[in-house]
Amino acid sequence: MSNARFSIIPAWIVTDSRLKGGDLRVLCLLGSFTNKEGWCRRSQVKMAEELGCGRSTVQASLNRLYQVGVVEKREVDSVDGRDSAHYYRVILDRRVSDAMLAAFGDENEEFHPNSAVSDETPPATIVAPPAIPGVAPPAIPGVAPINDTSLTTFSNEEREHAGEDLKKIEAAGWKLLKDWPGFDGMPKKPALGCWMRLSVEDRQMATDRFPAWLAMLKAQKKSHVPAPSTYFAERLWQDVPAMHQATKPKNVMAGPYGKLWQATRLSDLLAGATGPISALTATERMMIADGKLSMEGVIAEKRRKMGWPTVNTMHERARSAQGWLCPLALEEAAQGFHQIHRDSPQMSAWRAEHERRGWPFFDGRLPDWIYFPATGEDHDDIHAAVRAALDAFAEQISDFLKERSKGDDDAA
Repeated sequence: MSNARFSIIPAWIVTDSRLKGGDLRVLCLLGSFTNKEGWCRRSQVKMAEELGCGRSTVQASLNRLYQVGVVEKREVDSVDGRDSAHYYRVILDRRVSDAMLAAFGDENEEFHPNSAVSDETPPATIVAPPAIPGVAPPAIPGVAPINDTSLTTFSNEEREHAGEDLKKIEAAGWKLLKDWPGFDGMPKKPALGCWMRLSVEDRQMATDRFPAWLAMLKAQKKSHVPAPSTYFAERLWQDVPAMHQATKPKNVMAGPYGKLWQATRLSDLLAGATGPISALTATERMMIADGKLSMEGVIAEKRRKMGWPTVNTMHERARSAQGWLCPLALEEAAQGFHQIHRDSPQMSAWRAEHERRGWPFFDGRLPDWIYFPATGEDHDDIHAAVRAALDAFAEQISDFLKERSKGDDDAA
């Protein structure tokens, strides 16, 4: 093991629900060997020995860390063709301001990082990493693999050959950049360079989803808006579910556990299970045969976990304070919702009603207050009051449920 006293990793990754516990150990191990640029070269076999696990476990963790965006990897081709230890970089900053980008140098330096090689540059056999503004790795001579779409850039000559009007592309970019929240007076030329290198489809999606992306940040109560260069380079618009553009929006990003969010969640539950239920596994059949499990119980649990994929995804996103794109058609019905405390008898009654109906309920630590349909104050039986409130809400949104059912039938 290294004699390093500290491991440098980004703090935001600690609470990321997409990772497993072992992934953080792998990240901490990498963080104890990185140089000042964040790079280190480690063998997966060696890491497995140090962590006391299998190589496949380390490789799976590295893949998840790469997908989340906290680790970058560069393969090394050995002379004899055998496996060689790779280079890894712990990405410490997800978002970098335009002011910082300007401090890194002019446009040529930013978009062509191979112009200067540091003393700690890896050998020339390593594939060149993409030039991502603000988080560029050490300059590595070589050619990026042509089959890696994430490294693809487009030259002006290629765009002109494809019949694209460069002036129109630039004008569209400036239109999106000129009123970027929080960046008045900041340099935007680096971000325009990122915009110019996007594909036609990416530019269209970046523009179409920009308002919904801002609404999502607001719903998540983010303290700042990421730099435009970060929005383009990291394709942050992909965080926003696809939505139909209309003169009047049909959906809006709503924060978790709020009125509209909860109305959307309950409407999906009331519409019935739609997800396919997987067949019984050999282990489940054996436990049922031994009397350790009941067939009804196993099927009910599968139905809760798989029958409502949208609701379960909402729950997963809510655990990391992420909202959901909710239909405004439910906004009026949601106005009658009221808050109840997570430790109250009313919350216990709502949990029991979910269990009675076979619905998935929240898991993990909940906020202090969550919105539900109002049950009123004068009731002798809280469980009966909860059922009545839910039935009243179902009646109130009956037209919405009918339209949804009709849409599902048409889609089928």
